[in-house]
Amino acid sequence: MLIDWVFVRNIIVVSNHFFMAGLLLLLIGIFFVLERGHLFTGWFRRSAKGEDEADRKKIDVHKVGREKNSPIVITKPAHYFLNIGGFTIVVSVLISLF
Repeated sequence: MLIDWVFVRNIIVVSNHFFMAGLLLLLIGIFFVLERGHLFTGWFRRSAKGEDEADRKKIDVHKVGREKNSPIVITKPAHYFLNIGGFTIVVSVLISLF
């Protein structure tokens, strides 16, 4: 962004680039949060070799429920990207105001 500031010298364009970079960082942070969310737990189960559809064991609904109801885990990369993305968006708003 500093290189953008040196070459463009237009405050609004630099602010727009900071805002878009902040949105991208927020999306990356949200991806890391959703990665640990167990959203697809219990949906897909691959059959073992030689196992027919009738021989398939039932999925334990209590285990799936326990995993889906587990608390939201915000990992260190998610925390980092969410903080930096939020900070970048605030900086872009402050740049455009002045």
